[in-house]
Amino acid sequence: MEAVRWILVPLFALLIGGCNDLKKDIPIITTVSPVAISEQLQSEDLSLEDIIALNHGDVEIIRDPATDIPRQINGIFTTRSILSEEDAVLALLSVRGILGIESSNFACIDIDDSRENLRVFSLEQLHNGLSVWGGGFRVTASKTGAPVSVGGTFQRGIEIETTPRLDEQEACKRVTLKSGQKTKKVQLMVFTAPDSEPRLSWQIVVGAKNPLDEKLVMVDALSGSVLAEYPLAID
Repeated sequence: MEAVRWILVPLFALLIGGCNDLKKDIPIITTVSPVAISEQLQSEDLSLEDIIALNHGDVEIIRDPATDIPRQINGIFTTRSILSEEDAVLALLSVRGILGIESSNFACIDIDDSRENLRVFSLEQLHNGLSVWGGGFRVTASKTGAPVSVGGTFQRGIEIETTPRLDEQEACKRVTLKSGQKTKKVQLMVFTAPDSEPRLSWQIVVGAKNPLDEKLVMVDALSGSVLAEYPLAID
């Protein structure tokens, strides 16, 4: 998950209304299905010493400077073969202790087969069926299933109410649209902004004729306040 540029919206500047009515062709996502894996297959939980031994000492481990938790392992990180999304989640859980992973609920949002010898699985963290902003991992393997690297961040300590008080229509009304802008997608998710507690939020993708006017807006699903917005294109 790449860092994004934040534009904080002062509450006094919020303008209610101006959002087009949601139509049937606008995707509205309230829950995401996790990759189904067997609990009996989640037994592997390797230590750093195990990883170093698997790689005969030749492994790169990159730590988060703020927490000192490893965020990237470049080398063999599991004894499993990785050929499917289920394999990718199980491989990730092989280093759950090292990476600070507290749950096995992940959705596979992309499988990149474009590289000649590699396959990359993008896994998104879920909480009660909701996508977690900033929580996810990339699991890389060879086309034959050999583990190559794993990296990402797990958002820890999420304990929030996941039933919205505002529906998607009301959330959309909190977003002011200019001429040429329209709602393209609405998703209920857990928003984890820097230096803030996790919040149940509606993520609203705003499209536009001018790509520079496209943006993503986060609306608190309990209070209706706009938490943050940022452009989808940066000039």
